Amino acid sequence: MKRIFLLAIFTCLLNTVFSQKLYSVAYTGDKDVEYDCFMVYFNPWNCYMRVRFQNPDSSFNVLHVEYTSVTGKTKNKESYLLMKNDTTPTRLIAGDSAAREAFIPENFVWFTSAKKSSEKGPWATRDLIDFTLNGKVKYFPLKLNGITEADLLEFYPERDGDFEDIKVMCGLAENKDRFIPPLYRVKPVLHFIMAANTDIDDIGESCKLDRDKLKKEIKKIADSLKILFRPYEIDAKGFSRRKMLEELDRLKPGNNDIVFFSYSGHGTRWGDQKDPLPNMNLYVKEPFDRNWNTDAEFKEAMKAIVNNSMGMQELIDSITQKQGRLKIILGDLCNTILGDKTPPVRPMTREDYEIETGARSSKETYERPNLSKLNKLFMETKGNVISVATKPNETAGSSEKLGGYFTISFIEALKKEVSFFESPVTWDNIIAKTIDDAKQYKINSGSRVLQTGLRSIKIK
Repeated sequence: MKRIFLLAIFTCLLNTVFSQKLYSVAYTGDKDVEYDCFMVYFNPWNCYMRVRFQNPDSSFNVLHVEYTSVTGKTKNKESYLLMKNDTTPTRLIAGDSAAREAFIPENFVWFTSAKKSSEKGPWATRDLIDFTLNGKVKYFPLKLNGITEADLLEFYPERDGDFEDIKVMCGLAENKDRFIPPLYRVKPVLHFIMAANTDIDDIGESCKLDRDKLKKEIKKIADSLKILFRPYEIDAKGFSRRKMLEELDRLKPGNNDIVFFSYSGHGTRWGDQKDPLPNMNLYVKEPFDRNWNTDAEFKEAMKAIVNNSMGMQELIDSITQKQGRLKIILGDLCNTILGDKTPPVRPMTREDYEIETGARSSKETYERPNLSKLNKLFMETKGNVISVATKPNETAGSSEKLGGYFTISFIEALKKEVSFFESPVTWDNIIAKTIDDAKQYKINSGSRVLQTGLRSIKIK
């Protein structure tokens, strides 16, 4: 019934529009070896470090280590967040192959329930059972305008394929694949329709985050591509089927326009429903008393729900039948059965994990997308991109810190795809990554009910 509230993870490292964050990490390992690291962070499941350390002969080694994040509790019931090194082999970037063979990468753990910030961490550890600690770790966000080419050369040899990409990211080089906006006879419009149940008691705050983050993202895309941006918002106390129909009627895209629709709220399906897509619950105040006592009260409640719902398929049909070159339709909602007298699914937890970095977060995040990739995705593509967070009988996770897991995963997947680190760029990759990462957020939240999503991509 409800899009469940779940705990948020790694919130201090989540990024803004088109951003990948860079961190300096340092720790002392075996035999007092000093390790300096350069971390490139995209999201909790996509992060790597370049680890630099010195040999006895004063030469240096540079290794590439992939990381992912998990949460849990220790044997002493301490909540933790762990950056765990990937099982893929550590890659030698520069130096001695023997050093790579002898190198044992550290994991980094925060004890999120610790009362003192000094006890939270991060700490280095190789013990993923008892968490024996190998020492405190220093890390802080880097300012892009403070990074020099000499700094990068300590971690990226000139022959390294990522060297030019990271230089562009830090503003030290121009993008070789330059983008020149075309001259339009009629300038295209990016129509952004956001339906977010921002005033409902339980998930309203999460839906507000979805609305605000996604609007900022899509507006920046339109500005970057030098096209028009036209928002349509269905939220607050005006959130209703009637308002949805009014905005859909107002939507009149031109032949070369883009329509981007996103829903953030509760979702259901009927007991006899064959359509795998969920229904949007378009009401602010739930039209039923959770403690109804008679069949008449129950039937009245069901009638009110039916009159204030819209199937995702009905919405898709309405939008795809209109003009417009590209239609992107997303739904962050549950897909569980409504039709019996059981109460709605309640949130599992409202607890949020937050990691103290010990330093102020840098406001200088990377906001220079690869415009050629953006142009390919949005201006050189025709067709429909459709995806929802859940399959039948699945619930969609969210939190007050992150918003909907599906929505934040889409934003992260999009910014990763249009960065200077990924090629080629495709909607298939973005939506597949969105579904996979939302599933991982749900797993890390502790939920036993997965969300594995649905998608239909028909483009050319």
